[in-house]
Amino acid sequence: MVKLHVVGFPPRFGEIELLELFSHHVTVDELYLATDRYTGKRLGYAFVLLRDTVSANRAIQVFNGIWIERSRMRVRLAINNG
Repeated sequence: MVKLHVVGFPPRFGEIELLELFSHHVTVDELYLATDRYTGKRLGYAFVLLRDTVSANRAIQVFNGIWIERSRMRVRLAINNG
């Protein structure tokens, strides 16, 4: 499994919108949309788990730097801290 860190998507995007967006190009195994544990407010970033590095590289190539609704998405490999 390969984890991607995704930021810069439109504020109105939830898990469903992100899943639909990525699923047009890669198979998503898991998606986590970060939220504040107390308020439930979205924090503006997500993690997308993909099956392999080929899928991860494709997602980075397709989505990194694209503009959606005045927001510029950034997609990169997530760094494992432990």
